Amino acid sequence: MLFRSLVRGEWTPVTAGGKVGTPPGPGALWRRNPQYTLTVEERCTVLIAVAQPDALLDANDDVDGYVNKIGFSLLAADEVSRTKLLLSPEELRYHSRLACARQVSAAIELEPGSYSLIPFTEEPQTFMSYILTVASSAPGVSLTPVAKPPPPTLLRGSWLAAKNTAGGCPNNIDTWTA
Repeated sequence: MLFRSLVRGEWTPVTAGGKVGTPPGPGALWRRNPQYTLTVEERCTVLIAVAQPDALLDANDDVDGYVNKIGFSLLAADEVSRTKLLLSPEELRYHSRLACARQVSAAIELEPGSYSLIPFTEEPQTFMSYILTVASSAPGVSLTPVAKPPPPTLLRGSWLAAKNTAGGCPNNIDTWTA
């Protein structure tokens, strides 16, 4: 018997982050991609597939192929957060191939635990819908969307010499804490 979860999602201007892990560093947009928690209760084979809209059914009659490369990454859930700047090899459980195809899929043997599943496009700011499918050979496999964090709080202020709030740099020992 096969157990299956299906999610319809979309890469939007807010969630189209591009390939997971690139570029490394503070400017990496991949953390914006939609993320899902994949929970596995017992060791089993899990089939993961991400699909893009059918190129033959779109309004573009000039191109019947797929111009956007898609893929997915599976990471250790307890290791990953949207604020993480770099991924270590231990965190990456599986990284699919990137393909200009209708669907990219893989059958993976997984141990019990939680994983982060991240579908992505090769290039950031590629906007389109997708379908993420997870099927397993055993019950107890679930797929849950990870909520987007709230936007950061922006604080505004000013330094005024008249109010002693312009203390200068830490080299000015007497005033900088003002």
